[in-house]
Amino acid sequence: ALLAATRASARRHEAVVQHSSDMLMLVDALGRTTWASASTLRRAGVELGRSVLGIVVPEDRPVAVDAFERVTARHGETTTFDVRVHTRDGRVRTVEVVANNLLADAAVRSIVLTVRDVTDEREAAHALQLQARQQAVLAGIGSRALTATRLDDLFDHACHAVNDVLGTDSTGLLELMPEGDLLVRAGTLKSSGIGTTRIVPDAALAQVLSVSRTVVVEDYLDHPESWRRLVEPFGVRSGVVLPVVVEGRVWGLMSCHDTVPRRFSQVELDFLQTACTVLAGAVHRGVVEGRVRHQATHDALTGLPNRTTLQAVLGRAVRSGGRPALLLLDLDDFKDVNDSLGHGAGDRVLAQLGERLRATVGDLGVVARLGGDEFAVCLEGPHAADRAVALATSLTEAVAEPFRLPGLDITLSVSTGIALAPEHGRDADRLLQHADLAMYRAKATRRGWAVFDAELDRERSERLSLLVDLRDALATDQLELHYQPLVGLADGRVAELEALVRWHHPERGLLLPGVFVPLAEQTDLIDDLTVQVAQRSAAQAAAWAAEGYDVRIACNVSPASLRDRRVVARLAQVLAGAQGRLELEITESALVDEEARDAVVRLVHAGATCAVDDFGTGYSALSYLRDLPVTRLKLDRSLSVDVDTDERAAALVSGVVQLAHDLRLLVVAEGVERPEVGDALAALGVDVAQGWLYGRAAPPSALDRTAWRRR
Repeated sequence: ALLAATRASARRHEAVVQHSSDMLMLVDALGRTTWASASTLRRAGVELGRSVLGIVVPEDRPVAVDAFERVTARHGETTTFDVRVHTRDGRVRTVEVVANNLLADAAVRSIVLTVRDVTDEREAAHALQLQARQQAVLAGIGSRALTATRLDDLFDHACHAVNDVLGTDSTGLLELMPEGDLLVRAGTLKSSGIGTTRIVPDAALAQVLSVSRTVVVEDYLDHPESWRRLVEPFGVRSGVVLPVVVEGRVWGLMSCHDTVPRRFSQVELDFLQTACTVLAGAVHRGVVEGRVRHQATHDALTGLPNRTTLQAVLGRAVRSGGRPALLLLDLDDFKDVNDSLGHGAGDRVLAQLGERLRATVGDLGVVARLGGDEFAVCLEGPHAADRAVALATSLTEAVAEPFRLPGLDITLSVSTGIALAPEHGRDADRLLQHADLAMYRAKATRRGWAVFDAELDRERSERLSLLVDLRDALATDQLELHYQPLVGLADGRVAELEALVRWHHPERGLLLPGVFVPLAEQTDLIDDLTVQVAQRSAAQAAAWAAEGYDVRIACNVSPASLRDRRVVARLAQVLAGAQGRLELEITESALVDEEARDAVVRLVHAGATCAVDDFGTGYSALSYLRDLPVTRLKLDRSLSVDVDTDERAAALVSGVVQLAHDLRLLVVAEGVERPEVGDALAALGVDVAQGWLYGRAAPPSALDRTAWRRR
């Protein structure tokens, strides 16, 4: 019974040994197999009597030989080591081997080997280590992406980090250029010609660029000739090419290559894709920052440098001891384009103008848009002063060419002011001021261009001084109104007077409107001046009404005031108390401004009548006369001054009179100085005349009221 039990136990142990998941075998000191379990013989390429070293990968055999020598040298010795072995099905697996010589018969010197397949376990551990390393590398790239001041430094770091993690032979980053070729921006190969080498994409790379898809090549020899030609200079056999996508388009490519055929795992591909995403974010940040810098230094409409950039360029040129010339250009009457055709058309004109200026100046200097229709050119170099006038002439000719708009060509002119350093200023601000003064001189003289001189600076100082005095004059009642009669040509009676402002300057004496009103229109003083004239006119009309005279007073209103809601509200208050005794005169050019037209309608509802002043000098649409509550047209004196001797002038006035009467408007002729002109105007049907022939403007106490209409 004891023998039977022993035999049964032995059979059980034999079954466990023969079918164990671990491979068990006995080898001698030379590694020859003397015994192996059934599962070992079945799974491994082990044969009895043959050396177990035969299934070990050659590179790992020294490890096994060294272990066998240690174990056989000493009874009871145990050692553990990993080697790669070839299995019976042809695969290579990693095994953990425990070797000992614990058998009692030491003379036999048999080594017991317990072999366990740890391939999956080791690969999993390696994958975790690789992922941890990849995450650390990605974190480093991401950190640099947020702080790097130069993208090329980031690109270089990323290529070396990726190459190190993957163990590839080379990693590069290539940017897709506007011309369609690829520029090497960074790489681990010193021979890649970073920053200079350009690659023309063939069909294979074009596919990556067009479909924005990663391409993996395990062996270039298995691919078309085009791929081999592309990588042959670098001596590589396998690789991955990934697109770097920024703002929805392919910015460039990342490429990783190896000198041997290689299969890239999904973990490695995911790592590369994440690296590309991080780099794309850095590129996008650089693009956005570049846009912000460009927007801060360039004009959005024309793309030209702006005032800030021009001042920097000009200041740098002056500080370096150069003698730059500054040309300041301003379109003549450009406001009429915006008013009549709209700001969209005006913007198209300015964009075309920017291109013309850039083409005309070329490499001679920097062209900038300062704002509105104001442009500037900074010329540098030893002969800048000599070239400035010639360039100003060329620019005048370039601007004179028609501007093409949909269905319309516009012809404009430009005025240019020139200031030279250091004669006219030793800093950018001073040069800009003096060029501006010269530009206004050019506008006044209609010569096209003017060079700054000291007289212009004196005139500017006088204007500024006069502007300060005007502000005081409005606050201290230095202004007074004179009134000029308007006479009905049918009965010779005066039914209306025009209020004309005068300024009794404490030092300069009596100043006429032409001296100070243009200054007021350049500032907000025109608003206070307009309201004051309306208030005093309303008070004077009320005083004359109390004396029994039925007269209305006409006041001029600046177009700028009509576009200011606060001023319109103040005028409406004045009109509400004037009981219909005030008439507002607006210029023809104001009719094309929608905001001004709305203001006219509001003021008429408040109690005013409305006349169009200087009719014939602008180019407003006649439909505005039909739609607006206008009661009179005042012909500019240029239309009627020769009406008694010029048949064409007479025909023109006759046509305007007929049109006005058909629209139920009265016609007023300004500037009548000769009786012959008055008679001719009456014969043509003009209703009312104004001018020295009928009376000059005078203060209320000096007016002759014998021909005034009474109630």
